[in-house]
This record gives sequence, structure tokens and C-alpha cells, in this order.
Amino acid sequence: MKKAILVILITFIAFSWGFAGGGQAQDDRIPLSFYAWWGGGERDFGDALVAEFERIYPQYRVETFIGIPDYHTLMNTMIAAGSTPDVFQCLEQNVKPWGEAGTIANLDPHFRRIGVDPSELYLETALFRTPNGLWGLGTGTGTIALYYNKDLLRQAGVEPPPADASRPWRWEQFVDAAIRTTRDSAGRTPRDTGFNIDNVIQWGTVMPLDNWIFLPSLMLSVGANYLNEEATALALNNPAAMRVMQSVRELHTVHRAAPSYEAFSTPALSGRPVMLMNGQISMLIDGSWRASMYLNEGFDVGVAPVPTFAADGSAANHTWVAGFVMKAGGSEDAFTLLSWIMNYNNWVTTASNRNIAISGGIPTTRNTYSDPALRRAWEGIIAPQWMTLAGIAAHPNTIAARHVSTRNWDELRSHISPGLERYWIGELTLQAAIADIERNTAGLYRGLW
Repeated sequence: MKKAILVILITFIAFSWGFAGGGQAQDDRIPLSFYAWWGGGERDFGDALVAEFERIYPQYRVETFIGIPDYHTLMNTMIAAGSTPDVFQCLEQNVKPWGEAGTIANLDPHFRRIGVDPSELYLETALFRTPNGLWGLGTGTGTIALYYNKDLLRQAGVEPPPADASRPWRWEQFVDAAIRTTRDSAGRTPRDTGFNIDNVIQWGTVMPLDNWIFLPSLMLSVGANYLNEEATALALNNPAAMRVMQSVRELHTVHRAAPSYEAFSTPALSGRPVMLMNGQISMLIDGSWRASMYLNEGFDVGVAPVPTFAADGSAANHTWVAGFVMKAGGSEDAFTLLSWIMNYNNWVTTASNRNIAISGGIPTTRNTYSDPALRRAWEGIIAPQWMTLAGIAAHPNTIAARHVSTRNWDELRSHISPGLERYWIGELTLQAAIADIERNTAGLYRGLW
């Protein structure tokens, strides 16, 4: 039924593109379509970005669908129906497989047509290339950070974590701060006699498990990850990885500074960034894409590198970009839209012209860093929080996220995530959960692109 509804929605959208307006004056502009999963502050900035494109290129009319609920299901259905938008955002692990399958356009002929080498324009991490072609471009670099409510830490007498990417808090410091900033209705912390975990009004943190991308950011500080370096085997059955996972669960079960995993799905905890701003949570491990939401709301959020498990206190993290692609057989007009959106300098101009906080403060275009005027424009438009995030992404120990190059990450994750969930809810021990995942993924590993 759900798929049928989505097909009907696609048909309705296609119909509305062709016949919208009725008796209104005819619009002779060239129609293009643009889809992205951006939400919150990212969605606001996406709307502004498209509006700026239409101002510069008045010959185009861009139909935008940004932040649609159930975006990925909708896109998969559209791809199956052979009816994709002209330009659309794509999960980074899907770009190369869809390119090799002929689902999306090879961008190499378009760059050859305009006489441009994309490797001279973009950082290597922004190019989704296999030996058979260039299948997508990325912008708005993603990384993971620790966000915190400055007022709550100050009220608890907690010194804020350093913004310097080379000086992350140790995990023990993070846990201590979470305990000290957790309060029940009587103002007691988990260290106080009579603390009531069933009547907490202010949590120190939440377990960083609502997105599978968060856990590796903690594991990398001790050289661990979901998969081995060749993506040929599961790597969770490793003492370092297991220590990280046990420590995350203990935020609730031992330290009582975070709600249970089951509570994640309740309406009361569905808006964690809003709860951080409202003072209901003091710290969140979350993605760099959240920064624009906080800044557009006028909230002076604290930003720091994620805590480290490394014995020497060293930092580690990962970075990646989501892919933007063109539908198979994409036109020169669609390439104009794609290449404009993918030029980070246009993001800077949009933020300046339209007085909106930039979404994604970490450039993927080379000249943003190398051209003095462009660099000054970038640094002049972004908030200090974005400079912290850029420092995390550019840190020497930050690596490219492995899932981008794993051939069948989505297939593997479909077993890994639910397998670990059985541990998070206490149904299985960690060892049993990992053994279950190993059985379910046996023979599925296909290495890297």
C-alpha cells in the first residue's frame, strides 16, 4: 500500500509539472527539477540556494522538493519507475552502484564539453568516480561533532570542551559532564541519593545511536570500525570496538545520564536538537548539518570534537559528502543546475545576498581555499561554529568514511544495524549480537569500489 501511494504521488507530481497553472499565463522558462532530503535549517538554505540560481539564470524554472518525508523510499520508487528528477541528492554509498547500473548520468562527457577537469575544481572526496565514469559530485562536507548547551554546562560548573580539533575531551570527561548536567524534578543528579531516573527533566546527553554514522566517529579514536579496511569482513568483534559500544550503552545502564534506547522512538525525545536549545538535554553527538538549524534559530550552540577513547587523548573522526547526481541521459540544462549548486562559492554568495546562515560551512571546491578573495568571503560569512567543524573535518587524523567506497554497504547495514539494536535494548549480550551479525552477513562482503 505504501509503495502504491508513493507511485500515485509521483504520478501526481509529474502531472502537476506538465499541467500546473490552468488558466494562468504560460511560463516559457525551461523547467528543471531538484530534489534533496535537507530538513530544518538545511531546507531553508536549500530554498534560498535555488531562488538565487533562478535569479542568476532567469531562463530556468526549478521545481524543488526539499525535505520530503520518507525521501529515500520515494527516490527508490522513482528510480524503479524510471522517473527521477533532473538533479537529486543521493546517499553517498548509492552513487557509485547507481552509476555502474546506468541509473544516473556519467558526468565526464559534460565536463569534457565545457573543457574542464573536475579534479582541478573539486577536492578528491567530492568526486564519486569509478573506472567507468564520474557519477556524482558532493558539497557541504559532513562530519560529526559534540554540540552542547553553554548555559547548562555553566550552571553545573562544567568547563566547556575545547573547540580545538586536536584536543577532544576524553570519554571519561564527557561522561562526567553528562552526569553533572542530568537533573531529576527535585534537582538531583545521578550521583545524589534518591535520584529518580523515571522523572528526569534534564538529560546530560543521549546515546548517539539514532544515526548509524555516529558510532564510527567514536570507534575511530581507537582504530576500530564496523568493517575491516578492505571491507571484506566485520570488524566489530574487536576489544576496542566492543569497549566503545559497551561505554555508549552504559550512559544509560550505569551512569543514568541518558535515556534508554527504547525512549528514542517516543514523541518526547523525537526532537533532540530542539531539546538541546530548550535546555532539556545538555550535550548531543550529532552531524555537522545540524549547525545551520541552531544558527538560524539564533541559538549560540557550543561545538567541539567528539570525545576520544584513545589512551593518549588523540583525536580521530571521519568525513564525507552526500552525492548530487543527474538522471540518466541528463541534459545540458540539468548540468548547469548541478554544477552551479555544487560550486561552494555560490553557497557563500547565497548566504550573503539572502541573509541566511549557510548550510554546510566546509567547502569542497579547491579555489575556495586557494583564492584569497574567495577564502575571505567564505571566512567572513560563516559563524565560529563552522570554523570548529571545518577544523574537525580537516584534522590530520580525520579519514574518508569507509561506507562511501564499500560496494554493498546498504546490504551489510541492513543486518548490522538491527543486529546491534538487539544489544542496545538488552535482548542480547554484545558478544551474542555480534555473532548473530556475523552469521547473517557471512558471504556478503564484496570489498571496496
